Amino acid sequence: MQLTAGYILDFLKNRLLADNDQLEILSLIESLCYFEVEEVSESEETSKPELAVLNNLISRGIPTRPSLFIEKWVLHALQLGEVRTGELGDLETIPNQLFNSISPQCFDCLYIIDPRLNPNLNRFRLKPSFEFDTIGSKYEEDFLFIHAPRILGEEWFQLLESQREFTSIVNLDHNFAKQRSDFTLEFPYLIEDKKGVVIEIDGFHHWQDQSQRILDGQRDEAVLKAGWANTIRIETRNFNRIDQIITTLKSLTLNSYFQKIKLNFQNPPYYTKEGLLAIQLVLSPFAIARIQKAIVQLLLEGKLDLNASTWSIAFIERDVPCAALAVADLSLHLRNIFALQDKTIAPSIELTIFTTSEFQSAQLNQIDLSEHFSKIQYFDLGRVQTQNTYDILIDISVLQRKGFSGNETKVQAKGKCVIRSSHHKHSTRTFLTSDIINYSNFITPDEQQDRLYSDNIKKKILEFFLQNIFRKESFLEGQLEILNKALQGQSVIGLLPTGGGKSLTYQLASMLQPGICLVIDPIKSLMRDQYDNLKNHQIDACNYINSSLKTREEKEKETNKLRKGEVLISFVSPERLQMKEFRDTLKEMTSKGIYFNYCVIDEVHCVSEWGHDFRTSYLSLGKNAIKFCKTKNTETIPLFGLTATASFDVLSDVQRELSGNNEQNALREDATIRFDTVNREELSFKVIDVWADLKETDSEWMLKEKLGTKKQSLLIKELNLFPFDDQNKYSGIIFCPHRGWYFGVTDRYRRDDKRNGVYDSILRASLPNLRLGSFMGSDSDNELTAEIIESDSIQSQLDFINNRLNLLVSTKAFGMGIDKPNIRFTFHMNYPSSIESFIQEAGRAGRDKQPARCYILFNDEQVLKGGRTYEIDRDNLLYFHNSSFKGVEKEKAILFELLSAIHTPNKLFDIEVKLYEHFQQDINLALWQGQTGYWYLFVNGENFEDKFGAVRIPSLEIDTTRATRTIEECHQVLSFVRNFIKQNSNGGIIQWLKTSTTVAGLETLLRANNRIELTLRFENNISERTETISKWLNAAFKSTRFDEVTTKEILTFSNSFNDFKGQATSKLNNGIPFEQVARKRDNLRNNPSGTAERELQRLFNGFRTKSDTEKALYRLSTVGVIDDYTVDFNSKTYTIFATRKTDEQYFKNLENYIRKYYSEVRTKKEIIKARQFEGATVIQKCLFFLTDFVYREIEKKRFEGIGVMKEACEIGKESGGDAFKEFVDLYFNSKYARKGYEVNGVNKSLTDRTDEGKKQNIKWVWEFIEIIDVDKSGGHINNLKHLRGACVRLLIPQPDNAVFYLLKAFSIFILEPDNHRLMDEASNSFANGFIEFQKEKKWSFDEVLNHADIFKDYVLQYSTHPGIQEIMQNQITILSVKVHSEWLESFNQKFLYQYESRYSHTS
Repeated sequence: MQLTAGYILDFLKNRLLADNDQLEILSLIESLCYFEVEEVSESEETSKPELAVLNNLISRGIPTRPSLFIEKWVLHALQLGEVRTGELGDLETIPNQLFNSISPQCFDCLYIIDPRLNPNLNRFRLKPSFEFDTIGSKYEEDFLFIHAPRILGEEWFQLLESQREFTSIVNLDHNFAKQRSDFTLEFPYLIEDKKGVVIEIDGFHHWQDQSQRILDGQRDEAVLKAGWANTIRIETRNFNRIDQIITTLKSLTLNSYFQKIKLNFQNPPYYTKEGLLAIQLVLSPFAIARIQKAIVQLLLEGKLDLNASTWSIAFIERDVPCAALAVADLSLHLRNIFALQDKTIAPSIELTIFTTSEFQSAQLNQIDLSEHFSKIQYFDLGRVQTQNTYDILIDISVLQRKGFSGNETKVQAKGKCVIRSSHHKHSTRTFLTSDIINYSNFITPDEQQDRLYSDNIKKKILEFFLQNIFRKESFLEGQLEILNKALQGQSVIGLLPTGGGKSLTYQLASMLQPGICLVIDPIKSLMRDQYDNLKNHQIDACNYINSSLKTREEKEKETNKLRKGEVLISFVSPERLQMKEFRDTLKEMTSKGIYFNYCVIDEVHCVSEWGHDFRTSYLSLGKNAIKFCKTKNTETIPLFGLTATASFDVLSDVQRELSGNNEQNALREDATIRFDTVNREELSFKVIDVWADLKETDSEWMLKEKLGTKKQSLLIKELNLFPFDDQNKYSGIIFCPHRGWYFGVTDRYRRDDKRNGVYDSILRASLPNLRLGSFMGSDSDNELTAEIIESDSIQSQLDFINNRLNLLVSTKAFGMGIDKPNIRFTFHMNYPSSIESFIQEAGRAGRDKQPARCYILFNDEQVLKGGRTYEIDRDNLLYFHNSSFKGVEKEKAILFELLSAIHTPNKLFDIEVKLYEHFQQDINLALWQGQTGYWYLFVNGENFEDKFGAVRIPSLEIDTTRATRTIEECHQVLSFVRNFIKQNSNGGIIQWLKTSTTVAGLETLLRANNRIELTLRFENNISERTETISKWLNAAFKSTRFDEVTTKEILTFSNSFNDFKGQATSKLNNGIPFEQVARKRDNLRNNPSGTAERELQRLFNGFRTKSDTEKALYRLSTVGVIDDYTVDFNSKTYTIFATRKTDEQYFKNLENYIRKYYSEVRTKKEIIKARQFEGATVIQKCLFFLTDFVYREIEKKRFEGIGVMKEACEIGKESGGDAFKEFVDLYFNSKYARKGYEVNGVNKSLTDRTDEGKKQNIKWVWEFIEIIDVDKSGGHINNLKHLRGACVRLLIPQPDNAVFYLLKAFSIFILEPDNHRLMDEASNSFANGFIEFQKEKKWSFDEVLNHADIFKDYVLQYSTHPGIQEIMQNQITILSVKVHSEWLESFNQKFLYQYESRYSHTS
């Protein structure tokens, strides 16, 4: 049996890679990780989860680093250096001059051979492990033991492998099943571009038997095809000419690989003092790993018993010292794994080691490890006289390959294990999965001190694993609390600051649980970064499965690794859990007993911030993980969410969404572990006020260009002041809101010569010592361009992290999870959409705890133009916001289509799908009629500039006159299109191409069926709709500018109906407002005003894209109309699964969802409203109410987030970076927003008192105002700032809560009476608060004023401002006017509308 394990010290590996050919080094050390074990069988026993953990730890990398215990003993014994703690808490080995002097010999030691073996001694001593053919075996023996040593060198008889299965050479070609090769030699790396050489000793039947000659030819051809050298065939009748026949082999001996082998055979390294040090440093760790792996197998087989009182183990060390260190270290690991469960294992270990004379003086044989054993003794192997019978005898050699010794010793044992190096790799490393281990709790809360205490013993044990696996000396704040939950098999959402070691928590937890960890990452670059970081820790049992794997074969290869349990950590996107193929993989794993330990959602804030916007798959993530990722012994998989930036409301939303709509799967209230500060001392902030002198006469594009140019100019001015150096140790990131143009990363991928991006501008500035890169998403319209962008971005990421670049211009995608210590600054070209996003991105700076600065280029100029107020910074954010929330009516229209009658795309869509399946690239079709009346079917790449040509209709002639692809590519694609049309169209081609169908909607189908499965296209009949809208626009504007291509482009990139109208108007650039055109159309048709616009909006609302469909599917899932769905990106379809339910079940599902946001009482009221809501059926009522609810709760919250970020920038602009930093800190960490916060033993948490903002009471306003005096943890000013921070943050999820409005107003009135902007804000909050109370409590006008007077008295009590009396009186006057206005508006809506409705038809 072949097993896999190996250890190598980090500093040694790094030196070997630095001084030698990297591919050779990596191949040599990997080959040392595969070894043969005789008399042990590989066990799949998984009832002992602790052993599974130990097994997986040993093999987590091939090779991986040894434990710190082993490393320190090796360094101490060989006197080669010491382990020190670096500035960031990393444990680093500092080698000394002695290591430098022996490092060349370390390289030589990788070429293993045992010089003590020679062919004469071994020819007849072996038991028949060489399975010679019965025909010609004498010739084969002579070749191996006489001719090969004589002609090639004595060492060659150890290198040649006898009777290897032939299929293992020719890539498992089953045409050659049950066949073997006489001799093979597989190289550890390619030599002369070949994998190895096959040698056949051919008896007479090979030249006499025709069928045998044919078979030999087929075998030789297969060997060549597999990348091996020409087979060397030696006929037994020609043995007298063997020297001439194997000249190819003789020339091979001159290669450096075989020369080093020969040198080690003739001059063994261990004969010199330096060589003995080197061979122990290099090979002893590999031997230690082999022993540990073998012992775990013996434990799994039951040949060693964990419950035994004593283990009596004997070792034969045929070369490098290893046994004592291996067993002592393994024992420590076992004891610590059990101790974390409050369990003990108690076998005392009696160790006997037989050594060979060459290694008895080796330094590692002189170390004292007696404290780890009840008895340890050493004997000379050459003088074995022991009469003892041991439990286990382990005979180990690294220098020897299988078959040359091991059966001749006289040591007696109940069980025996022989470990030798392998001739070649013939197995695949797999990992054991077992029960989730329920580790003991090691964190205890101290209620009186409001802090947590850790069990010091268990903390030390966890630090043992932390140091061994990740070489970190100790835990950072918050890590232990997160680990405590996770290791007990509980779901946890962990919030740690940037640089706080989030990833390490899940990585360590997953290493201590016997299963596979599935990690959900939002972006490919983050997957790659974490993958690379794991490999830097010598953990290569990981992979990622995403679209950067370009071919189907690559994706299948990585998916198979997961399927077969060949990885411990696998990174995927949330969308992959929606794919049927991937779900089938997960189901197959469960059926084969391969289990998961955690589903990690890295950057878990994306569940809230992206899930409701453009990645709806995040909202189904919790449900999908629980359903498809199975553990062995728990009902649901533990979910492990991590983020650096999330306020309480974002974390609450995350907790709601990950729980799904099933109360049984709801995450516990204590699942969130929050590190209570983002106020990093090393970070400072500066908001730069950018004045661009924007004017009303500027066009919309000119407004953006002027501001973008001004910001770029100021940016370059600031960059000129930075001390960039040629070592790239001073580095920074510039975050841009867009991918291109003045606010974007770069235009360098455009086909024209326009270069207006930030990267382009900096490049032109030619700043000294600046090495510039760019990073952005690869969703280009052109697939080839997308690949280039992705490749460049990944390379820039690697170069930036490894200090080959010192400035990176990036979209926000780079902000997540990237760990680079020496980032000294960040710039934001536009303030982000939320404070959470800003901290996430700016927090990349200062990871080394050294000072760093974060800049925001801020502009709040407002320009009134054409009835619209332009504010470019805000508008940049609203573009993304409106793209995610396109309007209630549009969402309802799409839901109605899916419920009633689903429109399918025309035949162009079907052809596009077939093109993708055949050519594996996105190809788009557009039908166009020329002025002469002829039709053309244009065939393009992902954009309209990438042309294959056209197919003329109806002649089906191919036209490549405008093609930009190669003629060969064009003809392949166009011929495919032509042939598809020929085979499938009947009669008129144009009519056939335009044909779309309508199928029954979900409600219709569910009325007729209890259970349905429905295939749904990503999009509906958008081609027909585009054509209709084009005709409408051309007729209304009296234009021919709106062809279908132009109109589709406008529709695709419009984020709302208003945006669509604006883009359509600007296309003509004639200055005529859309409303004027619509009114004119109504007048011409004698229609009531507004008819034309409503007609166009109906057409716009019905235009359903992939993102629209995904959002609708999530809504349908929420209320239970559909049970599940899968996605197939190849056919561009969803498969929907649904079962009919009762009306009350739909209402119940809606109620469960609303309960996540509201109190029980409020939820019941909302459901009463839902029962009366618009919609002809219960399903429609539930869905339409849900859509309204989402816009009330979530869209409004997102919009408020933009406002709060702008408010922070305003404060930074007016009062400086310290004030900005304080505002942000209080936003996250206000004590009054903290759950369970107490003053004098009484709960004074605004979050608790208002049930997270779901309730409101005027008494609570007075209570929290009075806290300012009572709370002695801070003075008045500090308490007021905390109160304001709590209200600002809590108003985002609950923007109508009157308590928060009034307390916010109160704090501003006291803190900022001279700031006119903030006083306006306070005035609005003051009025909004009382108006909200009036609405809910049905207060009279006098009651409102009475409470306002009480509020005023409190302000006067706490404020010493000389004008505060007048200010508050003015506020009450303003409030009076607003209350009257609210009443009047309500009256008009309620009574005048009814009046007009009743009498309008008679007027």
